[in-house]
Amino acid sequence: MKIKDLGLITAIKVKGQKELEMDQSDPRQVYFVFDDIEELKKLIDSYYADNLMVSALEFMEMYKRVKRKLYYIKDRLVPYK
Repeated sequence: MKIKDLGLITAIKVKGQKELEMDQSDPRQVYFVFDDIEELKKLIDSYYADNLMVSALEFMEMYKRVKRKLYYIKDRLVPYK
């Protein structure tokens, strides 16, 4: 399952799911690819229903890590002008 929603990616990773890969085929979009399993679908449903419980501190730390990873990839894909 390919996901580009930064908040959702962060919540999924806080809940312990690991991405299989990052799809970088489009230099303007990076997708995190996760196993398409029932547990992931439940996490996604809970996230969008606004009833997924995660630690605020863990969420913010993971959010920062995910953003750093995205900026690192973006810098590699799109050269500076």
